Amino acid sequence: MRRPVLHLALGVLLTLSAPARPDTVKLTGRPAFDNVIVSDFSRGRLVFRGISGQILRKPLAQVEFIRIPGHPELFDAEQAAVAGNWALALERYAAARATAPPAWLRRYILAREVRAADAAGAFDRAIDAYLALGVAGAADAGVSPPARPGPPGSPANQRALALLQDAGADPAIRALLLQLLILENLTIDPRQWPPVQSAGPPATAPAEPQRRPPSADRPVGLLPPLATGSAPAPTATSVPVRIPADSFLLSVAADWAEHAPTRGQRLVEAALPYVPPHERAPWRIVLARCRLASGGADVAASDLLALAASESDPAVAATALYYAGLAHERLGRNDVARTLYAEAAERPAAPVEIREQARAAVQRLEAAR
Repeated sequence: MRRPVLHLALGVLLTLSAPARPDTVKLTGRPAFDNVIVSDFSRGRLVFRGISGQILRKPLAQVEFIRIPGHPELFDAEQAAVAGNWALALERYAAARATAPPAWLRRYILAREVRAADAAGAFDRAIDAYLALGVAGAADAGVSPPARPGPPGSPANQRALALLQDAGADPAIRALLLQLLILENLTIDPRQWPPVQSAGPPATAPAEPQRRPPSADRPVGLLPPLATGSAPAPTATSVPVRIPADSFLLSVAADWAEHAPTRGQRLVEAALPYVPPHERAPWRIVLARCRLASGGADVAASDLLALAASESDPAVAATALYYAGLAHERLGRNDVARTLYAEAAERPAAPVEIREQARAAVQRLEAAR
């Protein structure tokens, strides 16, 4: 009489001990974990139970791929991503999303889709996946806003603009929209987009033509006019949008400083009023580089020296000294330039590239004496 009961108990134990679904998780630099149970994706981590029963939580950046039976599109996408075939990966992630997976798996797919779209140069697709995650969902998944737009005027940028304009008033979405508008137009209307105020309430006096709202710490001569005509002061209900310190606009402007300095200068000048004052130093250096390349060495030299004297970040201060030396060299003031180069080279916190360039500049000027 006890034998059937014993068989039943053994069957239950075997069922509980065997994985309900033989998933696979492959982490970077590790052998694949087979016969695991993937159960969640939250706070930027994939959650799965190993064969021993231990619950593991691994950051998304460490996950090379996962394989879950019943989701072949996802595995195809993961394999394409591992191979660097981002266009195919993007196509298969979209197909995996269309299968109505569980909520946690959908978050994982969307996070991967943002990465694949960014790598494939499909900015509009990256924006679409980011918006599908939602700002809160993206933050929970550890996904940053897409940061690789196409060239100004590209169809991908235009589609991304349309998506962002329809996406609502979340500050993170508006910051993305503002950056893309500046990239496309090289200007922005401060009446529609109130700039960040450095201190105190918005100005209430009538605005003068071709002036932005005053800022207590605005460096003299830093920003030319951004708009024509009088602009009313922002209302009490206006919420200034802040451009993040790691904005893609800064890297675009730095690239343009080399081959399109006038465009780079206009880009930085349009963006700066929306960068919090304490985060403006890297932008001012890029602006000075643009001015140097377009014949404005005198203005660049003045602002760079002021920045080097006031900046609390020693690496930024050393960088400003180097470019101030370059500006003075362009102006024919080689003695001053040599002194500035030497000081930049001696700063312990100077970035390696800046230190090497400063030392080479000192040697060049010494040899030319």
